[in-house]
Amino acid sequence: MNYNNTVAILGACNSLGSQLARSINSQYQLLLMDESQVELTRLCDTVTALNKNASVAVLQCSKSASWEADIIVITAGSYALETLASKIQEVATRKIVIWLTDAPAKEAGLQALLPHSRVVTVMITGTDAIVTGDDAVAKAVAEEMMQMCAYSMLI
Repeated sequence: MNYNNTVAILGACNSLGSQLARSINSQYQLLLMDESQVELTRLCDTVTALNKNASVAVLQCSKSASWEADIIVITAGSYALETLASKIQEVATRKIVIWLTDAPAKEAGLQALLPHSRVVTVMITGTDAIVTGDDAVAKAVAEEMMQMCAYSMLI
């Protein structure tokens, strides 16, 4: 894979988002977005302590983070998807959007909210990850990120 891509992690401070940031920072430029500036700063410090060469920026706006990113990772629960999708819809066109969740989910709902994006869902179950979606490239990117996080891929 080409690792010049910038990844926006929307919901970076929850457990899935922070694990992803800590795991992929040597391969991707990161844009971290969450509501808590204090937690974002703490996460940014943690990532740069792990990798002094990491490219990490902290943003407060999901639309700005999504605009600047090549790949968008959403870690919000299904209850917040519609609101978040409406905020990023116009800047997520043709981009890979990965929904990371630890609860059973269907990407069809997010795909309907972001019809011009390449949506995949990653469901985390313990040490395993299940990637679903119709776009082969988006699935490959998500699978590679999950392997960087040390998850076993289930088919």
